[in-house]
Formats: sequence, structure tokens, C-alpha cells
Amino acid sequence: MGVNSAYASTIPAVFKLVEAVLNIIIIILVAVTPTYTANPAAGWILFAAILSIVVSLFFYIIHLTNVIYKLSGPLTFIEFMCITITGVFQFVCIIVAAATAGGLGTIIATAVLHGVSFAIYGVDAFFLFALYKVHGGYLNNPSVAQPQVDSVPPQQHYQQQQQQQPPQEDQHQFDYPKFTPSMFDNPAYAQ
Repeated sequence: MGVNSAYASTIPAVFKLVEAVLNIIIIILVAVTPTYTANPAAGWILFAAILSIVVSLFFYIIHLTNVIYKLSGPLTFIEFMCITITGVFQFVCIIVAAATAGGLGTIIATAVLHGVSFAIYGVDAFFLFALYKVHGGYLNNPSVAQPQVDSVPPQQHYQQQQQQQPPQEDQHQFDYPKFTPSMFDNPAYAQ
């Protein structure tokens, strides 16, 4: 089982790490406020933060180790649902932390960090939904091309694309399309 080092530099991987770090900071902010830890709202905020860390790191690790491609089932859809539900939990935590802050700066910062985390979870869910629409939910489907690391540097890749493309006619922005005679032979156009 090899490590997919290319995944570590992708946007979804960075989102998962940022989500985990933000939730660790949230746990620290709630834990260092002794007057707030007795509040039942602190329990919900800590639960949501710990669950968010577990979900984010779980999906980060199974992507990084390529285990996700060996599992069967609609894993893109499962990941999308887990991230979406975690994002909803973050939204509820914004409301709970803001409503019970009572002027405590650490809890106000917690509400703000939950807002940032909610936005990141939303963008992550958007990317997962787009991936779900492309792959149909199954990452291990052999009929769908899997993402591959391009070993060609970007400049050479661009040059290769330019060489492969046939030369195009000069087209201007306001040129009208060229009509073929068969288009006018259509009975629908006849008067």
C-alpha cells in the first residue's frame, strides 16, 4: 500500500487538513475557558469539533494511502454526505457558540472559527459533489479514468498540446458560422 503523494498537494487534501487544524484550535479555545466548560453548549461544540477532526482525518488518510480505491461502494457519495453533515454541525455550532458566548472572547473566537470551518466544509462538499457527478459515486470503477499524476512539466505539456493541435483557420470574433448546403436542404427550413 503506497502513499499517494500527489493527493497531498490537491485542494481537497488541503481543505481536510485546514478543517482538522481549525477544529483543534476550537477545542483548545473551549477547553481553556473554565467558566464555559460547565455549560452544556460546550459539550456540543466539543463533540462537533472532535467528530469533524475524525471525519476529516479519516478521509485524508484513506485518500493519502490509496485505500479509498480498494473499497467498494459509492465512496464519493459517502464522503460527500459525511462532509455535508459535518458542515451542518459546524453551522449549528456557529449559532450555539454565538448565542451562549456571554461576552467571552474565546467563545466569540470559537463562533468565528466555526464560521470559517463551515465555509471550508461547504467548498469541500461542492468539490465532492462535482466529483460525484463525474464518477457517479464509485471511485474504483474501472470504466472511469482515475486521476493520474502528470510527470511532464507544465511548460512542456503546453508545448506538446500546441504541437498536437492542427492549425486553425483565422477566425475573428464576429465571423458568422459557415453553413453547409445540407442545412438548407432540411424541410423544416423550407417555406
